[in-house]
Amino acid sequence: MAESRDCYVVFGAALLADGTPSGTLRRRLEAALERGRRDPNALYLVTGGEGERPPSEAEAMRRVLVRAGVADDRVRLDDQSLDTLESVQRCSALLAEESGVGRVFVCSSGFHVPRCRALFRVYGLSTQAVPARGDRRALGTRAWAWYCVREVVATGVDVALAGFDRWRRRL
Repeated sequence: MAESRDCYVVFGAALLADGTPSGTLRRRLEAALERGRRDPNALYLVTGGEGERPPSEAEAMRRVLVRAGVADDRVRLDDQSLDTLESVQRCSALLAEESGVGRVFVCSSGFHVPRCRALFRVYGLSTQAVPARGDRRALGTRAWAWYCVREVVATGVDVALAGFDRWRRRL
């Protein structure tokens, strides 16, 4: 039986006009890389579709990871998802198909991690948090507070939608 390896699910965020990761997305990737360096066999699952122009958030993240020394065969892309719920649904399916995955780490902004983890729980996956550092300082207290409030509402809505999705699939 193959030895299990950790998987780092990195949630997308906006790209800059030139197709490179925004500060928020860079911080999410840095958190995943910092934690993932402990396991040379770690798998990275990056999620985020294409915005107004290419590349997709997932492809932009793949490029950063590969430049940072992660082997391309250790990066999986979900380049179709356009929101958190869709990302968790697709990533849950991808993880079910992937052999040898042990622990799953959610890599996102601190205000976003609780919603991601709650949604993974609905889809039957236990996760651990790897929050990005520096978002509060970079975004400012006002924006940070807004994102926190927005996440409380979005978590309730998305968990309800995910629960309905799970119930519907059992019929």
